[in-house]
Amino acid sequence: MSLDRACYLAGKFLHLFAQIEGELDIAIGKLFELEKDNSLILTASIDFFKKCNIVKTALNAQDDGSKEKAIREAFSDVARVNDLRQIVAHSMFEGHAPDGVEFRRNTAKGALKKEIVAWSEKDCDAHFIKMEQVRRDLHFLVQKIAPYKPSLDFSDPRNSMYLGMF
Repeated sequence: MSLDRACYLAGKFLHLFAQIEGELDIAIGKLFELEKDNSLILTASIDFFKKCNIVKTALNAQDDGSKEKAIREAFSDVARVNDLRQIVAHSMFEGHAPDGVEFRRNTAKGALKKEIVAWSEKDCDAHFIKMEQVRRDLHFLVQKIAPYKPSLDFSDPRNSMYLGMF
């Protein structure tokens, strides 16, 4: 396997991940009714898991219970894809014989751990298919998100910050 092919596979993975993150960005823009440039400024300033938390929390708050399982499963899938992204984005890699890509991953959480993670071309294809499904599932949920409309209902804990104004 050539380095060029390994670069293609890693690049395709990151491209598909960016599409998933793009769905979160769209949801945040819709939620706060932001114009495009304002939405881009905000979402470019928020890390991935904070975006996930904002969107998941909004979806759960707006759900009547009918989408609870879909929301939970979608964000579990997003977290699993992000775990894979950590490998792709933060590891040296090269071609893996006979096909695929080999990542050399080092982590240091209490102890140094060195590992080699090898994905065959078939593994990569399975990841790509899963990521496309995750993006579609997220897209379906994002279509249902409604803008947040703050009110002066002080029983809503999101509005408690307004109490000091009175």
